[in-house]
Amino acid sequence: MKKLFLLLVFVCNAVFAYPPVPFVQDGKIGYIDSSGKIVIEPKFDTPFHKLYLVFEQDSFPSFEFPDWAYFSEGKATVRIAKKIWFYTYGYKYAVINEKGEYVFEPTEDIIGKFQNGVAPYQNLMKTAEYVHGEKFGMINSAAEVFIEPKYDYISHFSNNRALVRKGEKYGYINNTGELAIPFLFIDAGKFNNGIAFTKSSKLYGYIDTTGNYIIPEKFEKAWDIVDGIARYFDGNLFSFLKFEYKGEYINISQLTANKFIDASDFSEGLACVRDINNNLYGFIDNHGKYTIEPQFLYAAPFQEGLAVAKKDKYFGFIDKSGKFVIPPEYDFAQNFYNGVAKVWKNKKLLLINKNNTKVYSFTLIY
Repeated sequence: MKKLFLLLVFVCNAVFAYPPVPFVQDGKIGYIDSSGKIVIEPKFDTPFHKLYLVFEQDSFPSFEFPDWAYFSEGKATVRIAKKIWFYTYGYKYAVINEKGEYVFEPTEDIIGKFQNGVAPYQNLMKTAEYVHGEKFGMINSAAEVFIEPKYDYISHFSNNRALVRKGEKYGYINNTGELAIPFLFIDAGKFNNGIAFTKSSKLYGYIDTTGNYIIPEKFEKAWDIVDGIARYFDGNLFSFLKFEYKGEYINISQLTANKFIDASDFSEGLACVRDINNNLYGFIDNHGKYTIEPQFLYAAPFQEGLAVAKKDKYFGFIDKSGKFVIPPEYDFAQNFYNGVAKVWKNKKLLLINKNNTKVYSFTLIY
């Protein structure tokens, strides 16, 4: 019985373990865990962007890291200054593991976030072949280039398709790098369930992996399919389409007859919507039914089991029953990511964990 108990403890700890998240100290970037413990010392010159987040009549000082600075599949990319004495004359980029050790040695290329063992990478060196430099290709977890850097943008693969851009037009390649769908679109999304949104002129539609239209371009705006459901905007209100496979046939239907003032994509089985009748936010399930009635002045999609919500003056976090599990006591808040969330109190930016414990506070000088 004792051995079984120890096994259960190990499993629970593994399930709720989160990758480290970046933080700033004296202009250097390091990584902390969700308890606030420094696990990788702040020594990197990874860029971060200072900004003000605007909500209604107020603004809040914040910052953003590049997507590739966050850990994914045990890897993150960091930037390292090249120096002669105290003079910085350039930068290199390295992929590290969660101990801060190099997985790939520093290089001139920016390695993006890994997904399914591959990552986009950006070639920053001007070469004879790519005279303008800064082109995107794809690299695997052995640091081998299998799609040469020749695109202005490249996404991760989904349904054996990656979205690529040359100039102002988007197309799709397969996982051998061959062009699968020509550069026809001025906007496009990733494939899910074999379907992606596209825009070739003024309106949006949906295509399959061969480039044939499943739905002609007729929406003012459309978004990716998530769990078989896609959000769209008709020019006035938001709604959802449900895609269901019946053998080789795709049945497309309205998820709900209701339309909404605002809506998010589905996340963790629910979509955050703003009701047309009372102007409040609630959450619907994949049958279009409210599981959390519209009652919030503001809410955001669920992430890691919790969602930001505002009922009166302050922001807190709710669970999927709609109950506040972190009390509404913050001036503003953003959702959890890797076990921590950004919150603001008296204009000060803090990181908290799911116990509502402050794990870090930032001093941002603009």
